[in-house]
Amino acid sequence: MFNENIMLLFQYHVIFSLIPFLVSSASLSPPAIYLLQFLDSLPKHSQLLLPWNQSNTPKSHCQWAGVSCYIEKSFQVRALNLSGFGLSGILNNSVPYLCLHKRMLSLDLSGNSFSGNVPQMLGNCGQLNTILLNDNDLEGSIPHQIFMSKWLRRIDLGYNSLSGEIPPEVSLCTSLEYIGLYNNFLSGEIPSEIFSLQNLKFLYLNTNNLTGFIN
Repeated sequence: MFNENIMLLFQYHVIFSLIPFLVSSASLSPPAIYLLQFLDSLPKHSQLLLPWNQSNTPKSHCQWAGVSCYIEKSFQVRALNLSGFGLSGILNNSVPYLCLHKRMLSLDLSGNSFSGNVPQMLGNCGQLNTILLNDNDLEGSIPHQIFMSKWLRRIDLGYNSLSGEIPPEVSLCTSLEYIGLYNNFLSGEIPSEIFSLQNLKFLYLNTNNLTGFIN
């Protein structure tokens, strides 16, 4: 009987200790929750580099460092610029939370220490027209899925450790204006499809092991 009473008291303690957290989370807007989930996916030392604090106002996240919002009632995230914050972690573990922002146009994670592969899902992530992942520690090949986006206009993957060939699917991304793949370990022939992009204005392929001719 004594043990049963102790267990019952413990259960009540757990329930009541969770109430403030549940109330706090319930008062946050979905965009703020997604941002905090992204923050929680980072290593502890990186979490300390982002001064994002919970608040019970619907638009509080719009004042957080690096966050830009649409000026409307829903206060959805329009752009996220975390360039040079010194963040680290496996990017594939964190990007799914960023892609919950369905109206996000620009993602800048350049100048950090993110590792792992370039996430495939960035090809179907919000309405991104700008993806800046340059100056990180990314490796592996460039996923062809990233060029499936109909929105993408600017992509920069320079100064990483990417290898393999440039996917010919780059030609599917007809809105591309800027491609930065410089300072990697890419090899093989430059795909001729890249020169069929009518809107392309800037192409940086230097410091790789590519072959072929630029028309």
